[in-house]
Amino acid sequence: KLRGDLIVGLGNLGEDPDLVARCKLLVEELLDGTSLDPEITTAALAVYARHGDAAVYETLWDAYEGAATPLEQVRYLRSVASVEEPELAVGTLDKVINGDIRTQDGFWVFARLLGGDAGPEVWKSARSRWDAVLEAMPGLTRRRVVEGLPALSQPEVAQDVQAFFAEHPIPEATRALSQKLELLQVNLQMRERETPVVTDYFKPRT
Repeated sequence: KLRGDLIVGLGNLGEDPDLVARCKLLVEELLDGTSLDPEITTAALAVYARHGDAAVYETLWDAYEGAATPLEQVRYLRSVASVEEPELAVGTLDKVINGDIRTQDGFWVFARLLGGDAGPEVWKSARSRWDAVLEAMPGLTRRRVVEGLPALSQPEVAQDVQAFFAEHPIPEATRALSQKLELLQVNLQMRERETPVVTDYFKPRT
């Protein structure tokens, strides 16, 4: 588990080029049928997806559709939802809405999309067709449609989220929505408080 966390940290936070290249090779081995340690597999896919373009996206989507087991399906779908290109991320939301992604997976895929770098673009697309988003998540899953909202802590985005739900309540998720909007406010305050501190810490010193 620690090894996997280190791989993701070095690849996705540290942007280490050698590690990113190694993860690409590992994923290629995985897709060719090589059996890898589960934690290494998950970490390599996370780095591979994070640095992915349209070709990577299609590779992961094909792997999802061709997965032999439910575990493999979830693993590849999680990777699909981690590709950071805004256009591709919005395309994944399209797949949630049009049913290419199963109803029982739609809510967590949506949350994962909101939590990525493309989150603001995904939110902008989702709010413009909110009724369709809700229709894709019926029943009990509708209560979980709000799970990704706390990640949208960019000031202008957070303000838009708060204003949107003031006019678009979700009766099935009243309590959950209130909790997530409260957490969004906490995250916003932390971002505003700590961004100058972190920026100053990493400022080049003479």
